[in-house]
Amino acid sequence: MNRYLAEAIKLVDASTTRPLTEDEARALRNVLHGYDQARRQLGAILATRSERKGKAA
Repeated sequence: MNRYLAEAIKLVDASTTRPLTEDEARALRNVLHGYDQARRQLGAILATRSERKGKAA
């Protein structure tokens, strides 16, 4: 996961000095999409755990 974060940071840093190439923009979009998907999955897992704890209490 850190490798993907490093890639995203590298691309964002590059974008501050010049426009991203089409390939770089696609790579950044893919990395950010992956992080968003992981965040949503984690949110669903945590919500399920919270619901289970609520039922047990």
